[in-house]
Amino acid sequence: MTDAEKRIAAKHDYVLGMKYKDIADKYGVSLNTVRSWRTRYGWQRNGVKKDAHIRSKNVCTKTPTGAAIEQLNDSNLPDKQKEFVLEYLRLYNATQAYLNVFGGGYKVANVCGSQLLAKPSIQEQIRNIREAKLKELAIEPLDLIEDVVKEAKADIGNYLEFGSWAENLTKKQYGEEKPKPVVDTDGNQVVIHHSYLYFKDKDSVDTSLIKKISEGKDGATIELYDKTKARDKLLEWLKEQNNDNDTSVNINFDIPKEDKNASKS
Repeated sequence: MTDAEKRIAAKHDYVLGMKYKDIADKYGVSLNTVRSWRTRYGWQRNGVKKDAHIRSKNVCTKTPTGAAIEQLNDSNLPDKQKEFVLEYLRLYNATQAYLNVFGGGYKVANVCGSQLLAKPSIQEQIRNIREAKLKELAIEPLDLIEDVVKEAKADIGNYLEFGSWAENLTKKQYGEEKPKPVVDTDGNQVVIHHSYLYFKDKDSVDTSLIKKISEGKDGATIELYDKTKARDKLLEWLKEQNNDNDTSVNINFDIPKEDKNASKS
Protein backbone atom coordinates (compact mmCIF):
# COMPACT_ATOMS: atom_id res chain seq x y z
CA MET A 1 0.00 0.00 0.00
CA THR A 2 1.42 3.38 -1.00
CA ASP A 3 1.57 6.31 1.46
CA ALA A 4 -1.31 8.01 -0.36
CA GLU A 5 -3.45 4.89 -0.15
CA LYS A 6 -2.61 4.49 3.55
CA ARG A 7 -3.62 8.10 4.17
CA ILE A 8 -6.93 7.73 2.34
CA ALA A 9 -7.77 4.49 4.12
CA ALA A 10 -6.70 5.96 7.47
CA LYS A 11 -9.00 8.94 6.95
CA HIS A 12 -11.94 6.60 6.55
CA ASP A 13 -11.09 4.86 9.84
CA TYR A 14 -10.68 8.22 11.57
CA VAL A 15 -14.08 9.44 10.35
CA LEU A 16 -15.65 6.30 11.77
CA GLY A 17 -14.10 7.02 15.18
CA MET A 18 -10.98 4.86 15.32
CA LYS A 19 -8.34 6.12 17.79
CA TYR A 20 -5.04 7.65 16.65
CA LYS A 21 -2.98 4.82 18.12
CA ASP A 22 -5.11 2.13 16.46
CA ILE A 23 -4.83 3.88 13.11
CA ALA A 24 -1.07 4.20 13.49
CA ASP A 25 -0.72 0.51 14.38
CA LYS A 26 -2.99 -0.59 11.54
CA TYR A 27 -1.05 1.25 8.83
CA GLY A 28 2.43 1.04 10.32
CA VAL A 29 2.96 4.78 10.77
CA SER A 30 3.70 7.00 13.76
CA LEU A 31 1.12 8.84 15.86
CA ASN A 32 2.58 12.15 14.67
CA THR A 33 2.01 11.10 11.06
CA VAL A 34 -1.67 10.40 11.72
CA ARG A 35 -2.06 13.74 13.52
CA SER A 36 -0.30 15.51 10.66
CA TRP A 37 -2.66 13.93 8.15
CA ARG A 38 -5.69 15.01 10.19
CA THR A 39 -4.48 18.62 10.37
CA ARG A 40 -3.20 18.94 6.81
CA TYR A 41 -6.22 17.35 5.10
CA GLY A 42 -8.93 18.60 7.44
CA TRP A 43 -10.26 15.25 8.65
CA GLN A 44 -13.49 15.34 10.67
CA ARG A 45 -15.23 12.76 12.78
CA ASN A 46 -18.78 11.82 11.84
CA GLY A 47 -21.20 14.26 13.49
CA VAL A 48 -18.52 16.92 14.13
CA LYS A 49 -19.20 20.25 12.42
CA LYS A 50 -16.44 22.60 11.53
CA ASP A 51 -16.46 26.37 11.21
CA ALA A 52 -17.41 27.33 7.63
CA HIS A 53 -14.42 29.65 7.18
CA ILE A 54 -11.94 26.97 8.26
CA ARG A 55 -13.64 24.35 6.15
CA SER A 56 -13.21 26.38 2.97
CA LYS A 57 -9.50 26.54 3.72
CA ASN A 58 -8.76 22.96 4.71
CA VAL A 59 -11.23 20.60 3.02
CA CYS A 60 -9.50 18.46 0.42
CA THR A 61 -11.43 17.40 -2.71
CA LYS A 62 -11.89 13.65 -2.90
CA THR A 63 -10.25 12.08 -5.94
CA PRO A 64 -11.86 9.25 -7.94
CA THR A 65 -9.14 6.89 -6.70
CA GLY A 66 -9.74 7.97 -3.11
CA ALA A 67 -13.45 7.35 -3.52
CA ALA A 68 -12.79 3.91 -5.00
CA ILE A 69 -10.50 2.99 -2.10
CA GLU A 70 -13.11 4.16 0.38
CA GLN A 71 -15.60 1.96 -1.46
CA LEU A 72 -13.16 -0.92 -1.03
CA ASN A 73 -12.90 -0.18 2.69
CA ASP A 74 -16.71 -0.09 2.97
CA SER A 75 -17.07 -3.44 1.18
CA ASN A 76 -17.74 -6.76 2.89
CA LEU A 77 -14.32 -8.12 2.00
CA PRO A 78 -12.16 -9.22 4.93
CA ASP A 79 -9.38 -6.76 5.78
CA LYS A 80 -6.67 -9.05 4.44
CA GLN A 81 -8.43 -9.33 1.11
CA LYS A 82 -8.71 -5.54 0.94
CA GLU A 83 -4.97 -5.33 1.49
CA PHE A 84 -4.49 -7.95 -1.23
CA VAL A 85 -6.43 -5.79 -3.71
CA LEU A 86 -4.24 -2.75 -3.08
CA GLU A 87 -1.05 -4.80 -3.08
CA TYR A 88 -1.98 -6.47 -6.36
CA LEU A 89 -2.68 -3.09 -7.97
CA ARG A 90 0.80 -2.00 -6.87
CA LEU A 91 2.62 -5.11 -8.14
CA TYR A 92 0.34 -6.77 -10.73
CA ASN A 93 1.62 -10.05 -9.34
CA ALA A 94 -0.93 -12.18 -7.47
CA THR A 95 1.65 -14.52 -5.98
CA GLN A 96 3.83 -11.75 -4.55
CA ALA A 97 0.80 -9.78 -3.39
CA TYR A 98 -0.45 -12.86 -1.51
CA LEU A 99 2.99 -13.40 0.05
CA ASN A 100 3.17 -9.78 1.18
CA VAL A 101 -0.27 -9.88 2.82
CA PHE A 102 -0.76 -13.47 3.99
CA GLY A 103 2.72 -15.01 3.97
CA GLY A 104 2.75 -18.82 3.86
CA GLY A 105 5.55 -19.53 1.39
CA TYR A 106 5.81 -19.43 -2.38
CA LYS A 107 3.99 -22.71 -3.19
CA VAL A 108 0.95 -21.75 -1.14
CA ALA A 109 0.96 -18.18 -2.47
CA ASN A 110 1.28 -19.36 -6.08
CA VAL A 111 -1.96 -21.34 -5.77
CA CYS A 112 -3.94 -19.20 -3.35
CA GLY A 113 -2.93 -15.91 -4.99
CA SER A 114 -4.41 -16.96 -8.35
CA GLN A 115 -7.54 -18.32 -6.67
CA LEU A 116 -8.07 -15.12 -4.72
CA LEU A 117 -7.49 -12.97 -7.78
CA ALA A 118 -10.15 -14.93 -9.69
CA LYS A 119 -12.88 -14.19 -7.13
CA PRO A 120 -15.60 -11.92 -8.64
CA SER A 121 -15.66 -9.71 -5.54
CA ILE A 122 -11.90 -9.14 -5.78
CA GLN A 123 -12.09 -8.50 -9.52
CA GLU A 124 -14.86 -5.96 -8.98
CA GLN A 125 -12.79 -3.91 -6.52
CA ILE A 126 -9.70 -4.08 -8.75
CA ARG A 127 -11.74 -2.94 -11.74
CA ASN A 128 -13.29 -0.03 -9.78
CA ILE A 129 -9.90 1.31 -8.65
CA ARG A 130 -8.37 0.86 -12.11
CA GLU A 131 -11.22 2.80 -13.69
CA ALA A 132 -10.88 5.53 -11.07
CA LYS A 133 -7.15 5.88 -11.77
CA LEU A 134 -7.88 6.13 -15.49
CA LYS A 135 -10.34 8.95 -14.83
CA GLU A 136 -7.67 10.85 -12.90
CA LEU A 137 -5.35 10.60 -15.89
CA ALA A 138 -7.99 12.54 -17.86
CA ILE A 139 -6.95 10.81 -21.09
CA GLU A 140 -9.56 10.04 -23.71
CA PRO A 141 -8.99 7.79 -26.76
CA LEU A 142 -9.15 10.90 -28.96
CA ASP A 143 -6.17 12.35 -27.06
CA LEU A 144 -4.09 9.30 -27.94
CA ILE A 145 -5.19 9.41 -31.57
CA GLU A 146 -4.25 13.08 -31.81
CA ASP A 147 -0.78 12.32 -30.45
CA VAL A 148 -0.24 9.58 -33.02
CA VAL A 149 -1.51 11.86 -35.80
CA LYS A 150 1.01 14.50 -34.72
CA GLU A 151 3.79 11.91 -34.88
CA ALA A 152 2.65 10.75 -38.32
CA LYS A 153 2.63 14.32 -39.67
CA ALA A 154 5.78 15.55 -37.94
CA ASP A 155 8.13 17.53 -40.18
CA ILE A 156 11.84 17.61 -39.41
CA GLY A 157 11.94 21.00 -41.07
CA ASN A 158 10.09 22.43 -38.09
CA TYR A 159 13.13 21.70 -35.93
CA LEU A 160 16.01 22.68 -38.20
CA GLU A 161 17.24 25.65 -40.15
CA PHE A 162 19.25 24.57 -43.17
CA GLY A 163 20.09 25.80 -46.61
CA SER A 164 22.92 26.77 -48.95
CA TRP A 165 24.41 29.72 -50.78
CA ALA A 166 26.77 30.15 -53.70
CA GLU A 167 29.98 32.16 -53.73
CA ASN A 168 31.95 33.13 -56.81
CA LEU A 169 35.58 32.20 -56.27
CA THR A 170 37.99 35.09 -56.63
CA LYS A 171 41.69 35.55 -56.21
CA LYS A 172 43.71 38.66 -55.54
CA GLN A 173 47.05 38.80 -57.26
CA TYR A 174 50.03 40.52 -55.72
CA GLY A 175 49.99 44.22 -56.48
CA GLU A 176 46.33 44.24 -57.58
CA GLU A 177 43.77 46.31 -55.73
CA LYS A 178 40.76 44.09 -56.42
CA PRO A 179 40.48 40.31 -56.61
CA LYS A 180 39.70 38.77 -59.96
CA PRO A 181 37.23 35.96 -60.69
CA VAL A 182 38.71 32.49 -60.87
CA VAL A 183 37.68 30.62 -64.01
CA ASP A 184 38.04 27.01 -65.10
CA THR A 185 39.74 25.75 -68.24
CA ASP A 186 36.61 26.59 -70.25
CA GLY A 187 36.58 30.13 -68.99
CA ASN A 188 33.57 29.64 -66.70
CA GLN A 189 33.36 31.25 -63.29
CA VAL A 190 34.30 28.83 -60.53
CA VAL A 191 31.50 28.74 -57.93
CA ILE A 192 31.79 27.42 -54.38
CA HIS A 193 28.63 26.11 -52.73
CA HIS A 194 28.29 26.48 -48.96
CA SER A 195 25.69 24.89 -46.67
CA TYR A 196 24.49 25.46 -43.11
CA LEU A 197 22.47 23.47 -40.58
CA TYR A 198 21.47 24.27 -37.01
CA PHE A 199 18.70 23.50 -34.54
CA LYS A 200 15.89 25.93 -33.86
CA ASP A 201 15.53 27.20 -30.32
CA LYS A 202 13.52 24.86 -28.07
CA ASP A 203 11.04 27.63 -27.26
CA SER A 204 9.91 27.73 -30.90
CA VAL A 205 9.27 24.00 -31.49
CA ASP A 206 6.98 21.25 -30.22
CA THR A 207 9.36 19.18 -28.09
CA SER A 208 6.74 16.44 -27.49
CA LEU A 209 7.54 15.00 -30.93
CA ILE A 210 11.27 14.70 -30.23
CA LYS A 211 12.34 11.17 -29.34
CA LYS A 212 16.01 11.82 -28.69
CA ILE A 213 18.70 14.49 -28.93
CA SER A 214 22.31 13.43 -28.64
CA GLU A 215 25.74 14.85 -29.27
CA GLY A 216 28.68 12.77 -30.42
CA LYS A 217 32.01 13.16 -32.16
CA ASP A 218 30.25 13.97 -35.43
CA GLY A 219 28.09 16.65 -33.88
CA ALA A 220 24.57 16.83 -32.52
CA THR A 221 21.67 14.77 -33.84
CA ILE A 222 17.93 15.06 -33.38
CA GLU A 223 15.52 12.14 -33.80
CA LEU A 224 11.74 12.35 -34.06
CA TYR A 225 9.33 9.50 -33.39
CA ASP A 226 8.96 7.04 -36.26
CA LYS A 227 6.43 8.44 -38.75
CA THR A 228 6.02 5.07 -40.46
CA LYS A 229 5.09 3.31 -37.23
CA ALA A 230 2.62 6.08 -36.37
CA ARG A 231 0.98 5.86 -39.79
CA ASP A 232 0.79 2.05 -39.59
CA LYS A 233 -0.91 2.34 -36.20
CA LEU A 234 -3.45 4.82 -37.58
CA LEU A 235 -4.19 2.54 -40.54
CA GLU A 236 -4.63 -0.38 -38.14
CA TRP A 237 -7.19 1.56 -36.11
CA LEU A 238 -9.02 2.75 -39.21
CA LYS A 239 -9.29 -0.78 -40.62
CA GLU A 240 -11.16 -1.80 -37.47
CA GLN A 241 -13.98 0.56 -38.43
CA ASN A 242 -16.32 -1.80 -40.24
CA ASN A 243 -19.10 0.74 -40.60
CA ASP A 244 -18.42 3.81 -42.71
CA ASN A 245 -20.93 5.78 -40.62
CA ASP A 246 -19.25 4.79 -37.37
CA THR A 247 -16.82 7.48 -36.22
CA SER A 248 -15.61 5.53 -33.20
CA VAL A 249 -12.19 3.92 -33.09
CA ASN A 250 -11.33 0.88 -31.01
CA ILE A 251 -7.99 1.16 -29.25
CA ASN A 252 -6.52 -1.85 -27.46
CA PHE A 253 -4.39 -1.10 -24.41
CA ASP A 254 -1.68 -3.45 -23.12
CA ILE A 255 -2.58 -4.05 -19.46
CA PRO A 256 0.39 -5.07 -17.27
CA LYS A 257 0.47 -8.85 -17.03
CA GLU A 258 1.29 -10.83 -13.95
CA ASP A 259 4.92 -11.85 -13.72
CA LYS A 260 4.74 -15.30 -12.14
CA ASN A 261 8.50 -15.56 -11.92
CA ALA A 262 8.97 -12.29 -10.07
CA SER A 263 8.65 -13.81 -6.62
CA LYS A 264 10.98 -16.74 -7.29
CA SER A 265 14.09 -14.63 -7.17
